[in-house]
Amino acid sequence: MEDLSFYSTQCNKTHFNKSLISALLSPYNKDLINKRLFFSLHIGKTAGTTFKYILSRNFGDNFLGVYSPTIRKYLGSERTTPSVKPLNEFEFSEILACYSGIECVSSHFLAFPNRFNHFKVMTFLRDPVERVISHFFSFRRKYLDLSVDEFPDHMKYDYRNDMILFFKHWDHVQSEYGVHNHCKNYQTYVIDNNLDIDKAIDRIRNNFWFVGLVERFDEGLLLLRDQFKELGRSLDIKYVRQHVAANMAGGIYRESVQKAVRRQRKEKKVLVTDEIREKIKEMNQLDYVLYKEAKKLFNERLNRYQGNMKADLSNYRRQMQQWKLKNQLYGSLKVNRIKSFLRLIKGKYAGN
Repeated sequence: MEDLSFYSTQCNKTHFNKSLISALLSPYNKDLINKRLFFSLHIGKTAGTTFKYILSRNFGDNFLGVYSPTIRKYLGSERTTPSVKPLNEFEFSEILACYSGIECVSSHFLAFPNRFNHFKVMTFLRDPVERVISHFFSFRRKYLDLSVDEFPDHMKYDYRNDMILFFKHWDHVQSEYGVHNHCKNYQTYVIDNNLDIDKAIDRIRNNFWFVGLVERFDEGLLLLRDQFKELGRSLDIKYVRQHVAANMAGGIYRESVQKAVRRQRKEKKVLVTDEIREKIKEMNQLDYVLYKEAKKLFNERLNRYQGNMKADLSNYRRQMQQWKLKNQLYGSLKVNRIKSFLRLIKGKYAGN
C-alpha cells in the first residue's frame, strides 16, 4: 500500500484520515466517486464570497473554505506568495484529510482538470469586462492607504489610479512568479488550466453540476435550490451581499455599502474609459466565448424550470427583504441591550 505519511505532516493527528486520502487518490473507488461532496469553484469577483456566505449558512461545521490562510497553514507560506497557484490533487487531498465530516468545499484554487469526479461542482461566471474592472477596484482598495514604500515586493507598479499599469502588474507577476494573469482569460483558465476553450465549454456543460451568472444571481439561486431538492436536500438561499464595491480592505469594513457604491461609481467614470473597456475585451476573447456559452446553458436550464420564475423571483426577493429587516431590527435590539448593560455596570462601579 502507498506510504501516506506525506499527507499527515501538517495535520492534527486526530483529524488525519488515511482511508479518505487513499480513497481520494484511487480512481477505482466507486463509493467515493458517488459521494455527495459539493464544491464551489470560486472565481474571483464573480459573487463567490456571497455564495460562500450562503453555503456556510447551510452547511455550518460541514463547510470548508480552502483559501490562502488554510493553504498557508497546511502547505506553508511560500505556497501563497505572491499569489496561489492551483492546488494539485495531492495538495488538495492533504488539506481535506485534516478535517472530518466535510460536505461542502469552496475555493479559488483547485486545479482543473482533476480526478475528483465525485464533486458536484458549482460556479458563477461574469461578463469578462465587468469582472476585470471589479478585480482592479478590489486590489486598488487594498493598497489605497499605503505609501509606495509600504508596497509588497511583487508590486512593481503603482497602479492605483491607472488600469494600464494594473495590466502591466499582472504581466509582471505572471512572468516573475508563474501564476496566471488575472486580467487575461482568467475564467477560462480556472475552468481549464491549459486554456483549452473547447474543454472548458465541455466541462461546464457536461461535468459541472451548476453554472450560474452573476448578472442573474437570484434566478440562479432559485434554479440551484431546485437541484438541491432533487437530491432530497434543502438550501436556504437568503443572503446579505458580501464585499460590495470593495468596501472592505485588510479584513476591515472601511465604509458602508451605500457609500462605497457611490464612491466607486465616481471613480469608474475617471479610471474606466471606453479605451480601457476595449483593451479588456481584447485581452479576454476566450472568456467571452466561454461566457456566451454559459449564458446559453443558463437559459436552457431556465426553460426547464418547473415553476413560474417571474412570480417565484418576486416572492423570493420579498421574503429576503423581510428577513434582512428582521435581522436589522434584531441586531439593533441586541446592540441596545448591550449598551444598557454597559451603562448599568458603569453606574454600579461609579457608585462604589
